[in-house]
Amino acid sequence: AGGIYISTDYGQTWGGSLPAYSVVTINVSLPGTILVGTTPSPSPPLNTFGGIFASTDTGRTWKGLGLSNHVITALAAGSAGTLYALADGGAYKRVDSSGAWQFISPPNRQFTAIALTGGGSVLLSSEAEGTFRSTNNGVTWTGSDIRGRDVFAIATRPSGEAFAGTLGSGVYKSSPGAEGWTQLPLESTGEYVYSFAASGEALFTGSNRGVSRTTDGGESWLNLSTFGGSAYTVATTPDGSVFAGTGFGVFRASDTGDSWI
Repeated sequence: AGGIYISTDYGQTWGGSLPAYSVVTINVSLPGTILVGTTPSPSPPLNTFGGIFASTDTGRTWKGLGLSNHVITALAAGSAGTLYALADGGAYKRVDSSGAWQFISPPNRQFTAIALTGGGSVLLSSEAEGTFRSTNNGVTWTGSDIRGRDVFAIATRPSGEAFAGTLGSGVYKSSPGAEGWTQLPLESTGEYVYSFAASGEALFTGSNRGVSRTTDGGESWLNLSTFGGSAYTVATTPDGSVFAGTGFGVFRASDTGDSWI
């Protein structure tokens, strides 16, 4: 079986959509739009060629956006609606005028996450290569000094700060105008950081220690988990709700993570 499940009542009920597609990644950063990236499944039972799809009616109908026959592992959307995707490990940017996808990442490298910092700045991360940054929408790239740290997730803030979550070395932070990356104390968030999510001034991590939150740019962190175990993905909504995906279900907090159900 494939597809995604969508809830419009904060997780009380769920409905399936896109059942014929093997969905790998979801992005809901554009208001009123669900973006999904899929992987080709040309054999039974799905018999599909994948690609990127968008819905503006909570999953009732979908529009194909291209990049079929590619494995789509990450999506990012700029405030102006410009779309980026990781397909087969490479980064692509959607050309607004034609709808075509332009390959923009450094050649011969495989990436696992993509994030936008605004002003034309794009961050890519690779478990083997660390992070790469472009300040001109992918025309040129600069490598980081955290290669070999198994960078798995990246996040940016409107202030220009960037965070890299690793598998085994916790979180690294890059500050605007500063050179390089600084490793935050391992006890801040956990050693294995799988995901980030932002809500206002708050930044959340999902890690082997559950969900943690910072409201001061990573200077201090509060562990919010009451359910125990790892949180493999974390997401937020505009009203302050936080969702955590774990190995034993989905948990929701309606008060920026202070209490979970």
